[in-house]
Amino acid sequence: MSIRNLTWINHKISTFTKNFLQNAQKIISKALNIFLSIALFWMGSFGLVRAMDANQLELYMIAHQAREGDSAAQLLYGLACQEGRYGIKPDYQRAEKWLQRSALAKNPYAEMVQGTCYAKGQGVSQDPVQAVKWWRDAALDGNVQGEYLLGKAYFNGFGLGKDPEQAMHWLRLASEHGSKDAQALIARMYHEGYRVAQNQDLARGWLGRAAANGDSEIVDPVSVINTLLKYTTMVHQQSAGVLIDKAERGDPVTQYELGIRYKTGAWAVKKNEKQAFYWLNRAAHNGNRLAMRALQHAYKFGKLGLKKDPLQVRYWTNQLRKHAQSE
Repeated sequence: MSIRNLTWINHKISTFTKNFLQNAQKIISKALNIFLSIALFWMGSFGLVRAMDANQLELYMIAHQAREGDSAAQLLYGLACQEGRYGIKPDYQRAEKWLQRSALAKNPYAEMVQGTCYAKGQGVSQDPVQAVKWWRDAALDGNVQGEYLLGKAYFNGFGLGKDPEQAMHWLRLASEHGSKDAQALIARMYHEGYRVAQNQDLARGWLGRAAANGDSEIVDPVSVINTLLKYTTMVHQQSAGVLIDKAERGDPVTQYELGIRYKTGAWAVKKNEKQAFYWLNRAAHNGNRLAMRALQHAYKFGKLGLKKDPLQVRYWTNQLRKHAQSE
């Protein structure tokens, strides 16, 4: 037999052996998954194992599928490592390994979680730019939370420049997909003058949604929405100098608007909590209910550089009630 024939035979044997081992591995893996599933079901049904043992078996199945390349299992295993599920100790580095694999496989939820890991520095170095990159991928792949987080990043200028129009674009998408957080943030944008709808009915709708969701920390009760809409489109376009002049002359609406600008840093006004409190306090004492609500919130949660003060919270709550009854 010639050397050429022997080489050909060796090649065929090698190829056959390689294919056989690969197929055998797949068959064994599938058989193991079926066996574990059946075992988990029957042991759980008959109480043959404790809950902890069942959890460990389930974790083993998830880990096995993750190693097989299943992106959903990689996500579940990553979350288990991150949050300490199934009784395992939280491990951000280990979690990141599996979350990244799932995210690179274009799992939308994993992409969103990966962005949050970069935002918080969990398992990776904190990197706002990378956080936004992954949130954008998640949003483009249809993840609602990714849409909200990307819109919020544009709103806050986290990892990129502030852009109210882009913020509104992504927040609208998230809201249309059912995100209450996005609805509330849209209402806040209208409320604080970042972007005001030219159609007042549209603005009313967003504020109404936030109020319907019970987010009382963002908007005042529905009874004051008309007041907000009446003045916002007129006031928000004015320069800080014009507002200060009107506020100094005692106009409570412009005092409130100026306070909100100083509170948020919106519309070319540098953020300044002391100035924010000064103007909100003046507006509240001049009868502006939105300013009263802002002070009530500030004293309740220790905002604007103030200490928590239950007496002040009670005072402004009573003032709000009195003004509501008088209207």
